Amino acid sequence: MRCTVEARASAGRTLAWADVAVLALPDFATALKGRIGHEDTTAREPQRYAWAFALVARRAGQGEARAKVRAVVCDADTDGGAKDAASGCAPVTVEVRAPLSVGN
Repeated sequence: MRCTVEARASAGRTLAWADVAVLALPDFATALKGRIGHEDTTAREPQRYAWAFALVARRAGQGEARAKVRAVVCDADTDGGAKDAASGCAPVTVEVRAPLSVGN
């Protein structure tokens, strides 16, 4: 199964760094990687990061996948870039959930 996760900063903020950690999967699925790092993004823009990753289904089933997105979000300066880390950056963690359905 191909999965995607996307993180977006709110207006006036930028993403300085982010990753995704798989927290839980139903018993019929396995993650090929438990952490999808900053360097593994498929899109990296000042306000948006995206990742693609794979899960392997060992049999049919339904359940829920849980992951967390960890990010460092900063205030943007007037020309749209990020300020230095000492001025207005903070860590943010968001848990995400998605239904999984294989063969049903």
